[in-house]
Amino acid sequence: MMKLRFFALAALFVAIMPLKLAAQDFATSRHYWEDGKLTWDDYLSERPQNNDAPVCLTLSYGARKENVKKGSTTYSYVRYYSYVDRYESWAADSARTDELLLYHQTLFDISELYCRKATREYNTMSFTGDGDELFAFYYRQRAKHIDELNQ
Repeated sequence: MMKLRFFALAALFVAIMPLKLAAQDFATSRHYWEDGKLTWDDYLSERPQNNDAPVCLTLSYGARKENVKKGSTTYSYVRYYSYVDRYESWAADSARTDELLLYHQTLFDISELYCRKATREYNTMSFTGDGDELFAFYYRQRAKHIDELNQ
């Protein structure tokens, strides 16, 4: 009986350990806006062989339900957020300039701004639409803003 319990615990440990390591890897792969300004240390990927670009910033987006407690009441809301995928972003040494890093930070700031606009609108009492459509609208607004920045 004791051997059976030991093997069951060992099997459980072996089954859980990869999940724990994957969760740790997932946590370190993302740089959220709240984590502070970007640094060149956030560009962890190697440039793919078939890509000549000297730099790549990979911005991604998500949504999650969050709870806020005010007094004795807990409020739930949806929060849209942006993050940099650190393992999908790269920069050649020759591209690592202060100006380019500031430009990428600006893109990240603009992305977060539109996520916050979507969050605010989604969580208003008058919003009755589709969350995916709302986010798509703000994503297009963000792209337009970035296009204007690049002109």
